[in-house]
Amino acid sequence: MMTNWVPQIDSRSGPIYEAIADDLAEAVADGRLRAGGRLPTHRDLAHRLGVTIGTVTRAYAEAERRGIVEATVGRGTFVKAPLASAGDTREAASAIVDLRSNYPALAPSAAALTEAFSALSKDPSLVNLLRYQEHAGLLRHRTAGAQLISQPGFAVPPDRVLVTAGGQHAMLTALLTLTQPGDLVLTEELTYHGFKALAQRLKLRLHGIALDGQGLIPEAFEIACRTLAPRALYCTPSLQNPTAVIMSEERRAKIAAIAAKFSVAIIEDDIFGFLVPEQRPMSAYAEGKCCYISSVSKSLAPGLRIGFLAVPQGDTPRYAEAIRMTTWMAPPLIAEIVCRWIEDGTAERLMDAQRAENAARIRLASEHLHRFVTPTHPSASHLWMKLPAPWRADRFQQEALTAGVALTTGEAFAVGVQPPEAVRVCVGAAATREVLDNALSTIARLAASTEAASETALSIV
Repeated sequence: MMTNWVPQIDSRSGPIYEAIADDLAEAVADGRLRAGGRLPTHRDLAHRLGVTIGTVTRAYAEAERRGIVEATVGRGTFVKAPLASAGDTREAASAIVDLRSNYPALAPSAAALTEAFSALSKDPSLVNLLRYQEHAGLLRHRTAGAQLISQPGFAVPPDRVLVTAGGQHAMLTALLTLTQPGDLVLTEELTYHGFKALAQRLKLRLHGIALDGQGLIPEAFEIACRTLAPRALYCTPSLQNPTAVIMSEERRAKIAAIAAKFSVAIIEDDIFGFLVPEQRPMSAYAEGKCCYISSVSKSLAPGLRIGFLAVPQGDTPRYAEAIRMTTWMAPPLIAEIVCRWIEDGTAERLMDAQRAENAARIRLASEHLHRFVTPTHPSASHLWMKLPAPWRADRFQQEALTAGVALTTGEAFAVGVQPPEAVRVCVGAAATREVLDNALSTIARLAASTEAASETALSIV
């Protein structure tokens, strides 16, 4: 919900942008602005104050530098709150439990990282990793990536694999290679907001395809292919983000066949695939014509920033050129750590631990939220919570934040559809299961609160 805050700057000295940032800080401190509140757009605030848009942009940038606000492309600028996450075990009473962030429990990887650094420090060949490398990554690292993503029915040779600086960079690499500004890209009608941000920056047009309990609907996809001439399809068949549905193998094969029929490139985001290893990727049905994205951000740790992009045979140089333009190469030193973990079995052990931890947390979530969520895979990392009437998602998000829990609404994920009255709940980011249990209990009580929901309904009449 956007605030009606207008800074009082007439009596302030110094540059106008600093005066705006100072008033913003004071408004947060004295309670005029609450954590999670969305600030006016740059254009709107500039109009209200009679200043340039550039001045407001600089003011918001200064506030972000001070840690007061956070900006998300395509969503706006929001008042920031202190967050209690998996990376911060100090649970202050005033901290917010962040169930917006979709990442794994970090303790097992932290211990393994200490051992990895110790081993690297004793390796005399370490200096070689400090040099420039091939844009696609060292062959040994690409071989490890191929080992990580390959499975029965989906074998990927190392020469089709590129090492990227995380999954987001793999998406960017794929889009830079496959599309031009103005191209139409299809997605699920609810899709990863990070992909939306990339598409906006690259001036791509997005069109959302209808979903059901098995994910992307093939018939709707075929109609869009026939009538809209799309360049590519971006989709997440395993634990779709945000709905957490899993596409059946039959449907994966249908989508791949339709894409081939209409010469539509597929960008498959399989970042959650390790949580459902029994499912073969859609790329297995596309005869090597998909761009397949995987990453260690959800399975090992997001701070490692290593992803793997499998591309069609013979196309590696084209995609490597996009890596050269954006980051030259993924960090070889970090890629070496991931490579060693894949080779010696540490990666599989950590993924097993993550699946087990997720299972325990999903059980907690099911106990609290069974009335509001559709059952998903027992090792899922997130749930899609449909809010009972008359709750509105933005108001529920604000009330949950006031109660100490941060959530993401359907608005962040919607492509061309009315955002659903729903929120995504990520189970991995809370520091401990006890913290998660308390947070889940809080949002369950809030969802069931007829008094709060009635107040919401009255506020929008």
